[in-house]
This record gives sequence, C-alpha cells and structure tokens, in this order.
Amino acid sequence: MLITVVYSINHKIIESQNNRIILQFRNFSKGKSVDSNDFFKSVQTSNKKVEECLPKNVTLAQVMDNWVNKPGYPVITVTWNKKLRGTVDIKQERFFWVKPVKEDKTQWYIPINYVTEDSPEKVMPTDKKSRWLIPGTNASLDKLNDTKWILFNKNQTGMYILIIAM
Repeated sequence: MLITVVYSINHKIIESQNNRIILQFRNFSKGKSVDSNDFFKSVQTSNKKVEECLPKNVTLAQVMDNWVNKPGYPVITVTWNKKLRGTVDIKQERFFWVKPVKEDKTQWYIPINYVTEDSPEKVMPTDKKSRWLIPGTNASLDKLNDTKWILFNKNQTGMYILIIAM
C-alpha cells in the first residue's frame, strides 16, 4: 500500500528510482525499529524530485499521514459551476458504504491532474506543486470554456473514487 500511494506523487520518479529507494531504506533501517515516517523521510531525502512534486512547505510524511493512519479513502466530486462558465469545482469527502452516526471529516492530500479535449497529452496543471487538493479546501479550475471533455486522474496515479456531476 505504501509504495502504491507514493506512486501517486509522481509515478515516473518512483518507477525509475524504486529499487534504489528501497535499498537505501533497507540499509538505513538495518537493525533499527522504524515506522512509516522513517520510510517517507528516506524517500524524500533520497530523491529531490519528490520534493518538487509535493505541495509547497509540506513533507511527504504529512501528505501520507491520513493515507496510512486513517481508515477509508476519498471520493472526489467534480461539478461544472453553473454560475461561472468554463469552471469546475472540486471537493472531497470520505467514502462510506453506510453513513456513520458520528460525522467523519477525514480529508487527504490528493494529487489532482487532468487533460482536456484541446490538449489530451498535456497534463495540467503544469506546475506539479499545484497539483494537489489540500485537506480542508476545495478547488476550482477555470478557463475551460470551450472544452467538450475533461479527463481527471490521467494514468490513474491517484487512489480515489471520482464522481463527475454534470
């Protein structure tokens, strides 16, 4: 599970560096008691490109905290904004089969990317640090006026359910 979620940060970095990262962590942790934060710190320090993909001033351990330590996973809802033409609104909530009695407001750092009809090969946003839905926030994407379709989660690098409401 850990490698799968780390994969969502930037699948090409992890894909190309996976063996080196795992070997480095194994050598670091030899004979020690370690936890997931030790692993995330090792991943982040072993490859500076990981930092380039994280939200500004956020560590990999912070991104991964709810993924590792909380049950469930997110549902992302994308809705066309009826008041602002060419804008979609994005929000997250925790997935439940059955709504719990006690409200659960768990939220995750979620990598968000998309392509449009106009540029099906150009993954947006181009700035990797801004490809995140931050816990406690919603997001909006604008300037989508004439596009007929949007594909979110290109290459399936994020682990979430996606609902697109028209």
